[in-house]
Amino acid sequence: ITGKVGATGIGYLLAADDATRSATGDTPLYNLLRVRRDLGTSSTVGLVYTDRIDGSAYNRVAGGDVRLVWRKIWFSDAQVAASWTDDGAGAHRGLLWGTTLYDRTGRSYGNHFEIVGVHPDFRTDAGFVNRTDIVEARFFNRFSWYGAPGALVEQASTFVGVNPRWRYDDLFPDADPTRGPGSPSWSTIEGSLSDSWTFALRGGWEAGVAGARHRHFEP
Repeated sequence: ITGKVGATGIGYLLAADDATRSATGDTPLYNLLRVRRDLGTSSTVGLVYTDRIDGSAYNRVAGGDVRLVWRKIWFSDAQVAASWTDDGAGAHRGLLWGTTLYDRTGRSYGNHFEIVGVHPDFRTDAGFVNRTDIVEARFFNRFSWYGAPGALVEQASTFVGVNPRWRYDDLFPDADPTRGPGSPSWSTIEGSLSDSWTFALRGGWEAGVAGARHRHFEP
């Protein structure tokens, strides 16, 4: 079911999976609900709920998000979601959160800064999260220069990015009850520094070059 009433849009899906995909021999059921409301002409606020119920086992996720466009070329957004899971081995819950503090899309200059955290026990059986127990930041700047139409180089742009990653339990040790209270560790487990250049050339040709330095450490 999908539709929109006034400034509020809604989508709902109910699905039944094959019993061969069940760990209990039952028919797994999925519920997916999305509600989003427009704020002005470009900003939005929304809610989401998903679950997968397989007999007595379940996974439920509920969350909210907001996206605010300001001064026409800037936006900020935030999202938070919690999961509750009982897979027969015990019940647990986790948290996912993320925010884009700012993003600027200008003709000659743009930037982007976001940070995302996924608790070790966050789980979504009706969605996709490729990695847990991680906090990741992304910071990028873009600079563009423009030549005259028909010039040898009509446009040149460079993207410079920094992308550090931490283990969630290192930054938030209290999130792991087996470790007890502790001081956060700011040592990254991975990271990258990248720079890329793109050129729009006369005659519709394009050229580019990119370089990156990656760091990976797992004790």
